[in-house]
Amino acid sequence: ARFWGTNLTAWALFSTPEPAMKDAARRLSRLGFNLVRLHHHDSAWVNPNVFGTKDAPDTSRLDPAQLEKIDAWIAALKEEGIYVW
Repeated sequence: ARFWGTNLTAWALFSTPEPAMKDAARRLSRLGFNLVRLHHHDSAWVNPNVFGTKDAPDTSRLDPAQLEKIDAWIAALKEEGIYVW
């Protein structure tokens, strides 16, 4: 197997509207990418991140709203035949 990959990072993961996610996934596929790494989803400098906003009490619980956004990215990428790491 050959993979041609890129990253989706930080604010792009949590601030992109769902229709734009689908457009971006389609564009990545057309550009020949078949792998995307999700990166900086848990970094403290990203607000919000997978734990919620900076007001989140700790990092032992994942924020359901942010998980939905990551799930939407994964679904959009999968629909275009792009693997996620």
